[in-house]
Amino acid sequence: MATPSKKLVCLITGANQGLGFEAAKALATHSHGPNGETYHVLVGSRDLTKGEKAAASITAAASPSKPFLGSVEAIQLDVTDAASIAAAAAKVEKDHGRLDALVNNAGTLSQDPAGVAAALRADLEVNVLGAAAVTEAFLPLLLKPAAEAADPRLVFVSSSMGSLAGASDPSSRYYRSVLGTSPLEYRVSKAALNMLMLEYWKRYGAEPRVVVGGVGVDTKVRVWSADPGANATDFMGEGRAELARRNGIQGPEVGAQVLVGCVVGERDGEEGKVVGAYGVGPW
Repeated sequence: MATPSKKLVCLITGANQGLGFEAAKALATHSHGPNGETYHVLVGSRDLTKGEKAAASITAAASPSKPFLGSVEAIQLDVTDAASIAAAAAKVEKDHGRLDALVNNAGTLSQDPAGVAAALRADLEVNVLGAAAVTEAFLPLLLKPAAEAADPRLVFVSSSMGSLAGASDPSSRYYRSVLGTSPLEYRVSKAALNMLMLEYWKRYGAEPRVVVGGVGVDTKVRVWSADPGANATDFMGEGRAELARRNGIQGPEVGAQVLVGCVVGERDGEEGKVVGAYGVGPW
């Protein structure tokens, strides 16, 4: 599906459910870009059938009160599979020729009976290595808008659970998780993801001088870690989302607005930081 030139192309990984789905829905149905553009949203999904169902659901959600301003399309993308990532990047290159925003949303929280090392390995593979692999594969497409004086955006979906300040302060609500436990493996992966974000910001945002097509050009890619807060989703585990809602935990449609804010320009000026509904978070 080729994209009209006035639409910004945004890829969200893990977008067939939860936060990613709600962010895709918000961007495709009623969001405007920094200069009034609409969005063509690529719903990244490990299972293409689930991605297509999610895209169809988003399209069906349009109404007179929330007209469908943009467009949406499913794309198969498994962040742990190099061949899948390469195929997705090639498809975006062929169909659109560029990428205006990449939201690394796909994530996992492992509980491996084999112990900490096995669970940590699983979390790092998706939450950090997967995000790095996807980012590297799509960077050439992100840098195309940058070289053309456009405004590309790179978002890593993080968590206050990865904050070293929160984890070390007994008075912080993030000393332990909102559910009363301390998921060591997940916390380590999100702390690592924040460092990954910071390094990409330093390379492509803070000091925007890179080589594109053999020529040195000044580029600017806006980079953030987006903290959506605690959200009642299936990510919490089977049957726990409804319990979380009853305990006052917000739905993913609320947390997704932090991701959307980075994409549409609401968090400009806070690049290179962990941002949330609360403002800028502590490291």
